[in-house]
Amino acid sequence: MTVSAGGSAFKRCTKCGETKLTEGFYRNRAQKDGLTGWCRLCVRAYQKAHYAANPEHRIRQAAEWKAANSERALDADLKRLFGITLGDFNRMVAEQGNVCAICDKPQAGDRRLSIDHDRACCPGSRSCGMCVRQLLCNLCNTGLGLFRESPDLMDRAKAYILRHEESK
Repeated sequence: MTVSAGGSAFKRCTKCGETKLTEGFYRNRAQKDGLTGWCRLCVRAYQKAHYAANPEHRIRQAAEWKAANSERALDADLKRLFGITLGDFNRMVAEQGNVCAICDKPQAGDRRLSIDHDRACCPGSRSCGMCVRQLLCNLCNTGLGLFRESPDLMDRAKAYILRHEESK
């Protein structure tokens, strides 16, 4: 590592041979200078090529990490998909008594209740976090989606069922 008169520190990458600012290297406390031997660009290129050549290793490694860190993984998923934390989710579960907000039944099997959000605010499967409504069982959540969350369509379906119940 060399230091210029201006106070900037430089280092030569052992992979590409270019001399770069030390900010262009990752930290590595095991090294004498505290930096990796390869620059960030070379490390990224290697990782990209390695991952492309070994997708099963990356998938297995991710699955192992997720199994060993299930709460952290769930918290990250909830933040990414719905803008809420695991603590927020657990509070909602407790407030609803671990039952669906529509049918008042617990989720079947070992699955968690689904997070319902207003698709008028956030179309698709992700939410900003501000439009999260309540927790639903998988059947009720799917039903809402199939009825396109249309109260008019749900009223018409209810009338249809009642009409055919009366004819029995």
